[in-house]
Amino acid sequence: MKQRTLHIFTIAVIGVAIFLPSVSGGFIWDDEFLILYNPIIKSLKNIPSAFTHEFFHNAFETEQITFYRPIVTVLNTLQYHTFGLRPFWWRLTNILLHSLNAVLCYLVLTGILKLGRNGAFAGSLFFAVHPALSEPVCFVSGRTDLLALCLILSAALLFYHERTRQNFYRAVALLFFIAGLFTKELVLMLPAALAGIDYIASETTSPKLMLTKRLPDLLFRLSPFLLAGIVYMMTRFFLIKGIQIPHYPSGSALTTWLTMPRVFLRYLRLIIAPAGLVCDYTNYFTIETSPLSPRFLTGMGVIVVMLLATARLLRQRSQYVTGVLWFILFLLPVSNIFPLGLWIAERFLYIPMVGIAIIIAVAADGRMGRFRAVRILFGAVLVIFAGISMARSLTWRDALTLWSDAVRKNPANPQAHIIFAQVLYSRGRYAESERELMAADTSSSPNLASQKEQTFVKIYLAQKELTRAEEALRRSESVLPRSAFNAVLKGRLKLARGRLDEAEAAFRVAAELNPELLSAFEGLMETLAGRGAPAAELLHAAEQAIAINPDFAPSYVYKGMALRKIGKDDEAMGAFKNAIRLSPEAPEAYLFLADMYETRAAKDAGALKNAVAIYQKLLMRHPDNIDALNNLAIIYAQKGEKEKARELWTRLLAIRPDDPEAKSNLQRLNGDIK
Repeated sequence: MKQRTLHIFTIAVIGVAIFLPSVSGGFIWDDEFLILYNPIIKSLKNIPSAFTHEFFHNAFETEQITFYRPIVTVLNTLQYHTFGLRPFWWRLTNILLHSLNAVLCYLVLTGILKLGRNGAFAGSLFFAVHPALSEPVCFVSGRTDLLALCLILSAALLFYHERTRQNFYRAVALLFFIAGLFTKELVLMLPAALAGIDYIASETTSPKLMLTKRLPDLLFRLSPFLLAGIVYMMTRFFLIKGIQIPHYPSGSALTTWLTMPRVFLRYLRLIIAPAGLVCDYTNYFTIETSPLSPRFLTGMGVIVVMLLATARLLRQRSQYVTGVLWFILFLLPVSNIFPLGLWIAERFLYIPMVGIAIIIAVAADGRMGRFRAVRILFGAVLVIFAGISMARSLTWRDALTLWSDAVRKNPANPQAHIIFAQVLYSRGRYAESERELMAADTSSSPNLASQKEQTFVKIYLAQKELTRAEEALRRSESVLPRSAFNAVLKGRLKLARGRLDEAEAAFRVAAELNPELLSAFEGLMETLAGRGAPAAELLHAAEQAIAINPDFAPSYVYKGMALRKIGKDDEAMGAFKNAIRLSPEAPEAYLFLADMYETRAAKDAGALKNAVAIYQKLLMRHPDNIDALNNLAIIYAQKGEKEKARELWTRLLAIRPDDPEAKSNLQRLNGDIK
C-alpha cells in the first residue's frame, strides 16, 4: 500500500512540476475567442446556451469545422466566475488536470489491466512527462483533451469497479461517458476500447464461448453507452447546428489519404523522438499524388507491419495489444478518414498516448523490465523528455515566443506568418509585422487572405498611411464582401479621416453583422463621444459593450462619461473606478475620476484629498503623464504647497519644454514665491 501511495504521489508531483513554468504566461491564440472575448462565459445565466451553441460561436466569418464542447464552456464559465481573467489560475487548472490524468492512467494500469505497480509507474511517468503533450497542457484552450481523457479514464475505472453495487458504479460511469461526449466527440470510442480490454482480459475463454456467452453479456453491459452515443450523435449533428463537413487538408479525399501514412509516421516520430514540436502544422506536409510514391509506400509499409503484428498479438491475447488498440482507436477518428480540415495536431496525441503508456507498462512488467541496462536507458529517456517538456512549456508562455518558433520551424505555414505578424503589430513592431505578412502565401485560403489584408490595414492605420490602408481594405472586401471585421476597419479609416458620420455608419453595420463583436461597439462609442452625441445614445452603446464583455475597461470609461453628462455623478464615479480596476495602466479613467473629485471639492473637503491620491496613483504608473502632472501641480499651488507644485511643473517641462500652460503657471508661481 505504501508503494502504491508513493507511486501516485510521485506521478502527481512530476505531472505538475514538468509543465509548471508555463503558469507565468498569459492567454494566447484561441484563448481570445473562447475566453477573453467570449460573452457566453461571462454570465452564469448563459450556461444553458453552452449546449445550444457551437464552441467558437460567432468567432469566424468563413466556414469552419463545427466544434461542440458545452462541458468545456461550462468549465470556462465557472472558472471565470471563480478566478476572473487571471491566466495563472487557468493555466494551473490545465496542469492539475494533466497530473490527475497521469494518476488515473496509473490506476487503470494497475486496477483494470492488473499490471505490476512498477510497470504501471513507468508507463504513467512516460505519459506525465512526454513533450508531445505540451500543447494541451500549456495552452489554456487545449484543455478539451485534458478534460475528455479525465472523463474517459474515470468512466473506465467505474465500469470495471469490482466492489458491490456494480450497477451503481456503472450508472455513474455512464454519466461520466455522457459528460465526456459533451466534451469531445472522440469519447465515442470508449465503448470500443472497453470491449477490447474485455476481450484481452478473457484469456481462458475459448473463441466459441467468447461469441456465445461473453460477447452478449458485454454488449448488454455496454448497451447504455451505445444508446447514449447514438442520442448524442443525433443531438450533435441534427439539433444543434446540423452537419457541417470541413474540407480535406489537401483539397481532395484521394491526395489526403495518400498523404496520411506520412502523417502517421510523423505521429510515431513525435512519440519516439519528440523533436521539432510546433504549434501549427498548416502546409507542413508535401501532398502525395501517387500510390507509387516512395514516401507513400514507406508509410504504408510501416502501417502494414504494425497491423500484422497487432493481428498476431490479438490472436495471442497479449496485453501489448490493449495499448495498440487504444492508440489506434483514439487516433483513427482524427486521421482524416473523414475530412478534418487539418493534417495533424500534437493535442490529438493526448488521449492515444495512454495506449503507449500501456505498452511501456507491459514491457516494464515483463522481461524487458528485468534488464538493468533497459531501466537505466528508460530513466535517461524520461529525464531527456522532462527537459524538453520544460523547455516547451516556456515556449507556450506567450504568443511572441510561440509564433516565432512556429515560423522558424515551418516557414511554409501562412497562418503562422499571419498570427506572428498580428503579435508583432500588437507590440508596435510594424516593419517586422509587414515582412511576416509578405511571407504568407494565402492564395489557397480566402479566410487567411482576408486576415492578411486586415492586418495590413491595421499596420497602415497605425502608421497614418491611410491610402495604403484603404487599398488593403478593398482587397479584403473583395475576398469577404460582407464582413463585420472589414466594417470595423472601414469605420477606423473614416475616423482617421475625421468623417465621424461615415465612421458611425460603418460601426453600426459591423454591429448588425455580428451583434457580439466588441470592436464594433468600441468604435461606435469612440465615434459617439467624438461627435458629442446625446448621453443616452453613448450610454446605450456602452451598456451593449459591457453586456458582451464585462471585462472591457473602455466601456466603463464611456459609460462614466455618459452618466456624468446626465448628472448621475455617483454612478459615473463607480464606472470610472471599474475601468481602473479592470485596466490599471490606462490613464483616462484616473483623469476623469480625479476631475470629478475636484469638482466636488467645493462642497466636500475630503474630495480634494481623493483627487490628489488618484493623480499620485496615475503618476506612479505613468510618471510622464502631462495632464496628471499639470492638474496635480495646480491643486498643490492652490493649497499653498508651492514647492511641490514647482517640482511637478519642472518635471512636466522636462518632458514637454514648449508647454505654454506649464511655463505660464511656473512663471506665476516663481513670481509669487519671490
